[in-house]
Formats: sequence, C-alpha cells, structure tokens
Amino acid sequence: MESPKATYIKNSKNAGKLRKEFTATFNDIYISGSQTKTGLGDSNEEEAIRKLGKFIPGKIFTYQYDPLYKDRMDWYDTRPIILVMETKQAGNGNWLVKGININFLPEIATVQTLEQFYDIFKDDINKSQNLSFLGKVNLNISKIYSFFTDWLSVMSVFNDGAGVGFQFAYRTYIISRVKDLRYVEYQHWEMLPFLNPKEIVGASIAEIYKTYNTEINSLLKGDKKKNK
Repeated sequence: MESPKATYIKNSKNAGKLRKEFTATFNDIYISGSQTKTGLGDSNEEEAIRKLGKFIPGKIFTYQYDPLYKDRMDWYDTRPIILVMETKQAGNGNWLVKGININFLPEIATVQTLEQFYDIFKDDINKSQNLSFLGKVNLNISKIYSFFTDWLSVMSVFNDGAGVGFQFAYRTYIISRVKDLRYVEYQHWEMLPFLNPKEIVGASIAEIYKTYNTEINSLLKGDKKKNK
C-alpha cells in the first residue's frame, strides 16, 4: 500500500472531479449496497472481517448509527467512518467502540491522520493487505492495540506529530445501536479525504469544519473535546 499522503498528492491534481466520483462510489459500495462483494476488487478481507462480526483496532469501519442521547447533542453523525481505537464494556453492561470519526476532520487533517497511522504501522498494514488476498485477517495487532490504549502516545502522534486535533473527532458508540457494519478496505482509503458526508444531523459539514478550525489551537495543546 502506498502512503496516504503520496496517494492524496496524486489525486489532488484532479480533486474537483474525484470529490464527486469518490463520494458516489463510496456510497455505492458501502452505504447503498448496490455493489456486491465482487465490486470491491481482488481482496476478500471485508468478507472475512464481516464473518468475524467485531471491530478490530487500527481498521476503519462505517455503519448506520442511531445515538441514544441525540436530543442532548448539538450535532451527530448517523453514518460514521471510524478509525477504531478500542472496544470495551461500560459499567452499565453496554459494549462500546471508540475511535476517530474521520467525517468530522477536514480534508488535510484526514490525510495527516491516515499518514501518521500508516507511517507507524505500515508493516502491519502491508501484512494485512497481503493476507487479504488469501481471504485471511491479520489479528496479530498487539502493537496497534497497545498504541491506541495509551492516550499520551495517541496525543503525541496525532497532535504533536501530525498537527491534528484528533480529539475533535474522537467518539464513543454503543455497539448494540450499530447497524449495517461495513469494513473499509485499504484499497479505498484514497477516497476518504475527498468524501462529502451526507448523514450528519444538526449542522452542515462546512459548519463542523469551521468549528474544528476555530478550536484547533486549543486542541493541539491537549484540551479534550467532549463528544457531540
């Protein structure tokens, strides 16, 4: 897999066209479901991961989501695209998935987030991609799991290293309220910076990006952003 930043630089030369094309294609594959598994390419990784029926740290998933406390939220996303950090059980018994919803990050911040993750874990990513052609899933992810469960390491990599206020997009989702779980294959990571999220309620994506840009300095200093 080529680095997300290198791919983005190539694609950005045709950004206007690709924003429309990638949004339509991503929707066709992962949201509307009009494309079958044979439309995803040569890899069988998504099929194998869907059979496991669980979130895997370090991988990207999208799904339909109905927030439990949406009446308390200024805005929320009913179709997150999340770089999974961890899953854990809450005190009330609910299983939760936590991670970075890249829909809430502007284009360049999305690229920087993917690039930093790729730069650290490229060997694991390439191993996963190679196994995917055999219909297998790389579950040897102890390094990734350890990284994401260490908040200081995550802050250092994404905030200090990439200049991304990742806390703005950090979210917790109740797994029992997740429907239509789909795994986003590596071959489609190139689409992610160009997508135009359509299923956010309560604010336009332009308003969300404006809020992010307003708060970026305090985010980089480590101020936590509460979930919205």
